[in-house]
Amino acid sequence: MKTKVRKIGNSLGIIISQKILDQVAVKEEVNLFIKDSKIIIEAVKENPRENWEELLLKAGSLKDNVFLEDFENDFDKSEWTW
Repeated sequence: MKTKVRKIGNSLGIIISQKILDQVAVKEEVNLFIKDSKIIIEAVKENPRENWEELLLKAGSLKDNVFLEDFENDFDKSEWTW
């Protein structure tokens, strides 16, 4: 799709059709970044931490949280009040 760059106040902008915005689930905010000399416009996720647990498990950063259950020290046994 070809579109014109327009003057908007002291800035420049483009008009993006609602049909395109709907296809990528853009609501109120987008992220803009540059990659390989291209401007990338990305929809902001409503829950930015969505799927973190699954991704960390895949990466091996989150094993089974079992290690926390067996972790004890002298402070926990004698000085800490639960």
